[in-house]
Amino acid sequence: MIHIEAVSRVFGAGPTRTVALADVSLEIEQGEFVAVAGPSGSGKTSLLNIIGALDEPTGGTVRIDGKPLSGLSQDERARVRLETIGFVFQQFNLIPVLSAAENVELPLLFRTGLRGAERRERVRTGLERVGLAGKSGHRPAELSGGELQRVAIARALAGRPAVVLADEPTANLDRETGAAVVALMHELNRERGTTFLYATHDPELIRLAGRVLRLRDGRLTAEGA
Repeated sequence: MIHIEAVSRVFGAGPTRTVALADVSLEIEQGEFVAVAGPSGSGKTSLLNIIGALDEPTGGTVRIDGKPLSGLSQDERARVRLETIGFVFQQFNLIPVLSAAENVELPLLFRTGLRGAERRERVRTGLERVGLAGKSGHRPAELSGGELQRVAIARALAGRPAVVLADEPTANLDRETGAAVVALMHELNRERGTTFLYATHDPELIRLAGRVLRLRDGRLTAEGA
């Protein structure tokens, strides 16, 4: 599903040169539930951004479902993000003036050929699945941190992506709520076969992963069950 070969990402030059990723190669199969572990600054976010077509590598190749990301125009990269990849961000990234339902529906408005009735049904079932059917009309300010993250998960899954990328999805949550959010992701992974890849430095969340990739100083140092 995800194939990465000798990927590097370097920022700046000369004395300000920073190596975020260095010669990283890995493969992730369809339906896997994978944690990317490592301390802050280890390259976790850079790796997710490159896989998610939000950033381009300095060197190496990335393929999603057999399709290379290199050489794509900005519009083509946006199309990959819209149709193939769902994102769950650390800061939730919900629009304050929109309700939970409207936040979930927003990316679907850019999908051609998706009728209004189908969009609304996806929103309804998505919020129901994450336990927020009764709060579809609530705006972000009226929701708890755990509820905000569940809205973000529903939004990520509404487009039925092949891959969901989550960057520190529980960093702003207490331990109990964070564990519940990751358990929900795990359940959706089992039910739908969606590939999940999430970055974390929390030992408890690492334990819940089916496979763990460990990064340090931009290098893949270990991987295993």
